[in-house]
Amino acid sequence: VSMVRKEGSIKDFIVRYYGAESVGMYFDTIVQMIVVARAKDDPAFALFVFFRIQSKTTGEMIPFKCNYPQRLVLAELEAMRREGVPIRLVILKARQWGGSTLVQLYMAWIQLFLKEGWYSVILAQTKDTSKRIKAMYTKVLSSFPAWAIDGEGKIHFSPYEKSASDSILTWDNGDIARNNVVSIASYENYDSVRGNAYSMAHYSEVAFWKDTDGKSPEEVISSVSGGIMELPLTIEVLESSARGNAGYFYDECQLAMKGDSGR
Repeated sequence: VSMVRKEGSIKDFIVRYYGAESVGMYFDTIVQMIVVARAKDDPAFALFVFFRIQSKTTGEMIPFKCNYPQRLVLAELEAMRREGVPIRLVILKARQWGGSTLVQLYMAWIQLFLKEGWYSVILAQTKDTSKRIKAMYTKVLSSFPAWAIDGEGKIHFSPYEKSASDSILTWDNGDIARNNVVSIASYENYDSVRGNAYSMAHYSEVAFWKDTDGKSPEEVISSVSGGIMELPLTIEVLESSARGNAGYFYDECQLAMKGDSGR
């Protein structure tokens, strides 16, 4: 990018280093390289250019453009990422503004553009809810261009080690496209993800997780998050719409707002 800027234009850069006869051959490739370079450092740009989601009003697949509350959350995520500290966040959300969507696509951005071997888990009240959150990621992959990660063909999820709950990013021929696994689980039955080594965790609608005999929201989250190391680009997000002024999620929100929490 700095070399192109120094020359003043993409065309002048190609003429200088490859010759005038190569402008047509290399122009699109150089543009793509610049776009990917920006996408790796600017998630709002990457989400709009590379990620398409289904419109709630028309049903069409459209670029993901952050709305105002999503930009506020993205700013918090980016502040921690740029500071080089673990990303830990509690989101007390209203319904229908896309808090879950933003969190999931931000994690997808990290897996597609920044890190490999960076496994993630989605844990909601029920497994069906976790599947719906993951489905947003699946739809993004359906239109994700292979050149963005220097590959060919289509990228999609395939079962990881024959598991119905764990998926890895592969090409059409079965080769691994990105060594990243996405796991789904439910609060009702989280044994499959207990104690696994994840780098990112998305806990959804935590306020609605109920205490039962031998299980509590705090216990479940601690057992999963206990395997997440305190490193840059690791993520732990608890999000939920409100459900009264008591319970684990309420307490975590209060601690976070008072500055008495690691989140």
